[in-house]
Amino acid sequence: MSSIEKTAYPRFPKRKKIRPDELSRSYSLRQDEVTMINLAANTDKSRFNMAIQLKTFQRLGYFVEANKIPSEIIVHIRQSLKYHYRLTPGYGNNTQLPPTEVGGLAQSGQTTEVVKPPRLNAHESKHLRSKSPSEDGGFYQMY
Repeated sequence: MSSIEKTAYPRFPKRKKIRPDELSRSYSLRQDEVTMINLAANTDKSRFNMAIQLKTFQRLGYFVEANKIPSEIIVHIRQSLKYHYRLTPGYGNNTQLPPTEVGGLAQSGQTTEVVKPPRLNAHESKHLRSKSPSEDGGFYQMY
């Protein structure tokens, strides 16, 4: 019988420790991956999160919540990136923001408010609808 991490729906193993050879083989970052992460992310925390998600996705084939990833993997990736041991994975309080249906979020002091997009007049609305994706490379423009 195959182990659970080698099946069609792999998961992290239930055993407490992941072997060092498995960490090295499956969770070590290649130089091209490090370069891509450095180009895509701006802060150490976001680079660390991106590296963790990249390597776990490559191994499992789906994204995993940061709190469900075994500590051995987190430590291995942190050490390979040469980050301080106090740097922890996760996305802070982003999950505490109120959901928005329209518009984006704007920070004003300590509060977070929903910013609605401006209303379009009849001319602007007609002009926006008249554009086709092929005319401007796939992006709709107002003017």
